[in-house]
Amino acid sequence: MKVIVDTREQHPLKFSNSNIIEGTVIRKLDVGDYSIEGLEDKIAIERKSPQDLFGTLGKGHKRFKAELERAKSLDYFGIVVEAPFLDVYQKSFKNSHYSQMRGDVIIKQCCTIEMKYPNVRFWFCNSRAEATTLIRNIFKSYEKREITLNKPNKYEGEMFDNHEIDFNSEECPKLESQERCIHYLNCNGGKL
Repeated sequence: MKVIVDTREQHPLKFSNSNIIEGTVIRKLDVGDYSIEGLEDKIAIERKSPQDLFGTLGKGHKRFKAELERAKSLDYFGIVVEAPFLDVYQKSFKNSHYSQMRGDVIIKQCCTIEMKYPNVRFWFCNSRAEATTLIRNIFKSYEKREITLNKPNKYEGEMFDNHEIDFNSEECPKLESQERCIHYLNCNGGKL
């Protein structure tokens, strides 16, 4: 996969080529600072220093709320903060004295945002290296999920008792898995 880095990202993280990352592309993103090439409309990550987080949730809250509204259409929008949770909560990071916001208030706002926007998740990291590793793993997990979701189903279109099996029907997903749906059909004479 290739990681897209937004052109406006001021201090981009360094993603070295590996068996996961094939490289980076610098391109404007509508939401966030990082995404996966080809999946920009599904997943994005916003990177924040602790100072930026306090500014964003303080005086910059209107602009950030607009970004959260744009992110509603994504499957996943992660906000990676380059500071440990307790450093934010206790407001014990470099230049924290420049903000009048209290750390506990910032944490409460993060929790409220997660409750209001179910696709949003805040992550607190100890360093830029940890943030890079976290983002790489989020992207790897999301890419694997996409491959699994788009994999053809071995039962799709098969006939059971002269009826084609439709896994997109409302009844099958309630059965939690397609294998359970097949089992249910077998046990109930082909009736859902």
